[in-house]
Amino acid sequence: MLKKMLMLGSLAMLTVFVCLGAAQAADEKEAKAQAIAEKAAALIEAKGMAAIDELRKSDVGDNLFVCEESGQELVNTASPDLQGKNISDRKMPSGASVVSEQLALVKAKGAGWIDAPWAVSNDATPRQTRSYVKGVTLDGKTLLVGSWFYLD
Repeated sequence: MLKKMLMLGSLAMLTVFVCLGAAQAADEKEAKAQAIAEKAAALIEAKGMAAIDELRKSDVGDNLFVCEESGQELVNTASPDLQGKNISDRKMPSGASVVSEQLALVKAKGAGWIDAPWAVSNDATPRQTRSYVKGVTLDGKTLLVGSWFYLD
């Protein structure tokens, strides 16, 4: 009986450690995504549109994006083929545009987190992502500056 109780206790402790490890990994991903977005936003605030080319070529982060409020993608380090394209047709499960949801978030709070499905291409099956998005006003327009990671 004691052996069984010790095994159950060990299993419970292992479960706790696994869960804590997963939570720590998620926290680290969030911290990295936020740092990437904040660094890129600061560069845009300092250099304006001249920062866009620099961000496309830099190693600021693997999953950096900069998008105009119209949906025009200016920077996408994960999918450079999206740069120069309008992505406003990408939808949330609610049917709302991902870009419009991000824009609403930054207009209300300045910056924050948003979870959304994202497919690398229109043919791929979307995967759930979490993005940190910060709004930067440039020439009277809001730019969405963010970084993301997959939740799975």
